[in-house]
Amino acid sequence: MVRSTVGKSLFNLIELDVTELDRYPDGIGDIYERKIDGMIIHNVFSQEEVSGVTAQLLSSEPPLQGKMLNNAYVFGQALIVSDPDLRQYFEESVNFRSGCQKLFSGARDFETRVTDVLSTVSGSRPVEVPTVPGGYTYTPATSRVLREGQFIPPHCGNQFLHGLPQYWHLSKIVELEDQLSYFVMLNPPEAGGELVLYDLEWADTKDGKVKGGQSVESVIEDYEQLPIQLQAGDMLLFDGGRIWHRVSPVQGTTPRITIGGFTAFSRKRTKVYYWS
Repeated sequence: MVRSTVGKSLFNLIELDVTELDRYPDGIGDIYERKIDGMIIHNVFSQEEVSGVTAQLLSSEPPLQGKMLNNAYVFGQALIVSDPDLRQYFEESVNFRSGCQKLFSGARDFETRVTDVLSTVSGSRPVEVPTVPGGYTYTPATSRVLREGQFIPPHCGNQFLHGLPQYWHLSKIVELEDQLSYFVMLNPPEAGGELVLYDLEWADTKDGKVKGGQSVESVIEDYEQLPIQLQAGDMLLFDGGRIWHRVSPVQGTTPRITIGGFTAFSRKRTKVYYWS
């Protein structure tokens, strides 16, 4: 059953089961047009599926390569931290896609499942991972492991798009401004680790500052906020380009593990792309 909104006084987030997605056939367009702020989609993967994936990621020999990056252990190479020429990024994308297939070998294939879910709310637009001439494909997602005390500081997607050469090609085919964020919760922590949305938008900030010249980091906790905690197998699709957000510190010994990235319309809004 669809629960119409979460935190209605602050954000309009639709909460529903994956089997009910056909009620929002253009949900991605609805977010872009600000009819809603996002969707919490339950049961995208089953508990059994994500348990198997989590066990592999936490094993001594996971099928994906990982490294510490900005207070998190990350599997996969994100575009924003890649080399400007993207050569290593695209090489890592090949490894990630192959490793991700192995990671989800006991579950539904990750890319196929994400493509199917996004296609249901794409307004009948094809959903794809973007490619470049020569056959290279962008990375469809990255996975992050946050352990006790680790967190992700306040940010919004739009702040990463200006002046970064890594986005040159993508900007030619994708509407990057106000792109959406998506992720699947693989393993929720015992406590903490909430995604916190703030009543502060990119349009209200400039060069990391709010009106009056104060830095976003110094005043953001003064803004109204909405914490969101997903269950294993849930997906969140939300207006992460516009809305400032963070992940609160994880509490307890159970790590917070997610996998996801970004999604956006193509330049002419004839397709939907997703990547990380």
